[in-house]
Formats: sequence, C-alpha cells, structure tokens
Amino acid sequence: MHKISFVFYCVAIMLISVCAHSFSSSSYLIANSAMLLFDYEEAYIHYQGSDLRNLANVDLEKKLLAFVNTNSLNKASFVAKEILRYDRANQEAWLVLLTEAKLNNQDKFFNDFEKQNKIKSLDMIEFIFYENFQLKKNNYDIAQSIFEIVQTSTRNNTNKLQNYNYLLFYLSLSINLNQKFNEAYFYLAQFYQKLKNYNIAEKYYNKISIDHQLYLESQKNIALNKFFQINTEEAEKNLMLLLKTYKKNNDLLFAVANFYRSSKQFEKAIPYYSKIINDQNIDNEEKWSLLYLRGICYERINNWQLAEDDFIHSLEINSESPQVLNYLAYGWIERDIFLDLCPYTEECQIT
Repeated sequence: MHKISFVFYCVAIMLISVCAHSFSSSSYLIANSAMLLFDYEEAYIHYQGSDLRNLANVDLEKKLLAFVNTNSLNKASFVAKEILRYDRANQEAWLVLLTEAKLNNQDKFFNDFEKQNKIKSLDMIEFIFYENFQLKKNNYDIAQSIFEIVQTSTRNNTNKLQNYNYLLFYLSLSINLNQKFNEAYFYLAQFYQKLKNYNIAEKYYNKISIDHQLYLESQKNIALNKFFQINTEEAEKNLMLLLKTYKKNNDLLFAVANFYRSSKQFEKAIPYYSKIINDQNIDNEEKWSLLYLRGICYERINNWQLAEDDFIHSLEINSESPQVLNYLAYGWIERDIFLDLCPYTEECQIT
C-alpha cells in the first residue's frame, strides 16, 4: 500500500507541476517521453505550444535541445534568450544564440557575451568562437571547433556531452555553420545508428559527398542497417550495387560476407571470404579470423572436411584463439573424432 500511495503522490506532484505550464499535461508528458526516446520531431511538435515564461529551467533546456536537433535554429534562439534571463552562464544557450548571430551577422549578441565573459569566463564558448581574443571570421572554423569538442568528449567520456541529446545538439549546430561538413554528418549518422533510428541515420549518411573518403563506409552502413530493419532484400540489393563500383575493396567484401553469414546464406558468404583470404596483402591477424568465419560457413552447410581444414589452418596462424579451439573440439566430439588439440596450443609448443 505504501508503494501505491507513493506512486500516486509522485503522479499528483507531476500533474500539479504540469498545470503550472501553459501547455497540457498530455503534451508535457509526451514531449518528455519523446526526449527520453530521442524522438526530437515528436518532442518538437509538443514543445511548440508551450509558453517560454512558464517553463522550468530543465524543461527550457530540453526544448532547446529538441529545437536544435530538428534544425529549428531560429526558434531555438528564442528559447536560448529565455534561458539566459535566468542563467547567464549557460553555455548551451550562448552557443545557440551566438551561432544564430554569426549566421546573421549580428554583433550585438557577441558584445553581450564579451561582457558576460568578463564576469564569468565561459571557456568552451571562447574556444569555439574566438582565437587570440578575436572573433573567428570563418564559419567553417567555428564548426570545426564544435566538432572537436564532440570528438574529445566521445574519447574522454566528458560529463553531460556523453548524453546523446547533447552530442547530437553540438553536431547539429556544427552543420548549421558548415552544410558541407561530411565528418559531422557521419558522426550524426553513427549516433542515430547506435540509437537504432535507422531512417534518420540514412538521411545523414546520404548527405556525405560521393568523393569523400567516408562515402563508401556510409553507403555500406545504409545497406547493413536495412538488414537490421528486417529488409534483407533491400540490404543485399544495396551491397551488390556498391560491389559494382568497389569490386576489390576488402572492407566491402568482408561486409558482404558477414551479411550473408548473419542472414544464414552460408554458401553465398564463402566466396567473399575466399576473395579476401586469397589476397596476398592481408596480414595474419586478419587471415586467421577470416579462416575461422569461412570454416563456420562450411560447417553450417555440412562440409566438415573444408571446415576442419580452415579451423586447423586458423590455429596454425593463431594458436591462442579459444573460439576456434572450441568450435573445432565440439565439431570433433559431434562426429566421434577424438584427436589431440595439443599441437595447436602454445603450451605444447614450448620445448
């Protein structure tokens, strides 16, 4: 009973809080749920009807994130101004306001920021927009600085930037300043891919220039994401189209082989693994793993002899592979073959 009472108490408090806002309790709850699910389009729809003056600071910041992450920078700038009325040191609000100001050549907001920066130093904003105490003139340089912050935060697990809402927020601002920023589009796509929002990931992957080094990786990811969306035919079609252009690209061949293996089309996977294995330029670190994967495919189509050959060859290259040893041992046990695995283990090679 105490637990039930506590739940009702929490709901009552939430609804009382919601009533203080100018938009309905249902819109408030939907917007917050959408933010938790990284569904910014849905959150945007429900946040639009809210009165900025009646939102708590935490909700204002959520609204700021939703607007920026749906590329509604102009509307986001109004939210940023409201946040700065109460929190002059909010760096996300300054970032939005100054990005909008830079795009529209509005000096006033930079003057306001410089006054505030003398009161309390906002190092991140200074790093993004200034160099040697001078405002950066090139928007591409500013976009690059924002991107570098995202790169650093993903490497170092930096505070709230590790939250996907903020990573996407910063990247979205960077592409407002540089609409040809291929690396930023790739990062955006990668994050949405991790969130399993494959449609938005595809949208950003498709913005990468065909002559950029990330283009093939992007198109390959689009194809593989079709598989995760249970659209195997479309995935295969996209991969085959890529292979027409990039016939000898080992990364693509590997992706195709893994696609067929993952979709249990083992016979189709084998020739693609073989093409890479037969490439004299691959090193042993790659080769033992490829032999193992091809061996699995042979075993799954009941060609044990070729599977066994691949497993043994793999162990000859890398004797410290427990997965290969286990697969080979279980294969022998299933077939009532009892041999000594010792020649393939490191312990038995010590004299």
